[in-house]
Amino acid sequence: MVLKRYFNVDILRSSFSRFMLRFMLLSALIAGFLLVLLSMTHFPRSTKATSKRLYYNRLAANSTSDLNIDSSDISKPKSSVVTPKDNTPIESQHHDIKWQSEYFPELEKDPVLQSIVSRYQSKMNQRKRKLVNENNFQYIHNVPNACVGRKVKLIVGVPSRTDSFEARQAVRETWGQYALVHSNNAVVVFFLGVQPDRAGQEHIDAEALKSGDIVQEDFEDTYRNLSLKSIAIMKWVSMYCPDSLFVLKADDDMYINVPRLVARLQKQMALGPCFLIGALHSNTSPFRDSKNKWYVTKAEYPEKYFPNYLSGTAYAMTTSAAMRLFIESFYVKLLFLEDVYLTGLVADQASVPRVADEDFSWLKYEASGCQYRDKISGHKNSPEEIRKIHKELYDPNLRCS
Repeated sequence: MVLKRYFNVDILRSSFSRFMLRFMLLSALIAGFLLVLLSMTHFPRSTKATSKRLYYNRLAANSTSDLNIDSSDISKPKSSVVTPKDNTPIESQHHDIKWQSEYFPELEKDPVLQSIVSRYQSKMNQRKRKLVNENNFQYIHNVPNACVGRKVKLIVGVPSRTDSFEARQAVRETWGQYALVHSNNAVVVFFLGVQPDRAGQEHIDAEALKSGDIVQEDFEDTYRNLSLKSIAIMKWVSMYCPDSLFVLKADDDMYINVPRLVARLQKQMALGPCFLIGALHSNTSPFRDSKNKWYVTKAEYPEKYFPNYLSGTAYAMTTSAAMRLFIESFYVKLLFLEDVYLTGLVADQASVPRVADEDFSWLKYEASGCQYRDKISGHKNSPEEIRKIHKELYDPNLRCS
């Protein structure tokens, strides 16, 4: 019995040794196979570069939903998502995107812009959509170096008529002075079209030379071309200041409480990196009376209702949203109502969410510092009223009931 027990133990030891040898050989084979796979796999050299690439891919990605958000209800969870309707005609042939090198001369030098354009080109090729707006206007005046060497937080784009010299100067002397404080990291730029009056153009030339804040493109400066001015702002930001954080579009008769605006944008940024924010218009019908200033023919817009949009008097956005709106504007038929066009039709196609905020207003308020202490914007102010509001608002002795 003793011999039998030792015999069994020896057999067991021998079997176990053979098992371990086979296991080690199999493990070595598996390890070698994994090493071969790893050697065939490409990994980015820089984690930082990878994160940046993924960020811009997400930024330009074709998301499938749009959400109109009410800032008064910002803390509540959102359960309803409205998917925008894509009314863009589908073409059978891919459109040759010739505008890349023509309209983006800095494309090869700017990897950020290159990533955005490349992503959107891929998106449009997948949809097989036709380019409908060439947007091939040339600069008469430009400030291409406004953001060079700076970490710009806020770009203020002010569309202005060619003859609104006093309005532009009032902005420069009041709320536009926010950009003069270096630590604010802000830039103010005025956007103009052209007029046939040669003397008027010479005046603009002198103003551009003196102030260094005029961007002028060679489209006709008319009310029905306001959408082109708004696109011009998006274009300029995308080309010359793509690393900025926020963009404000505000008319030159607005008073803007800029510190309050920046605080509001930073708060919203914590909830998402891509948005439009302003005074929301919803369920609005086009005016069909030909005598009305905002008359829209059915050929221009056949639907019964406009999409939700933000008042064009003043609205803000992230720079990522501005880039998406600019690229998408090549593919959405122009409408002269710039706020409906850019923050409604184009925003829907670009899937940029709109945020409603009551601090933005298109209303006319009393021209006083107290009226604007708790507001971001107010409309229809003369240059004198803008100066009065600003003086009172920044008066350290201001007392409001």
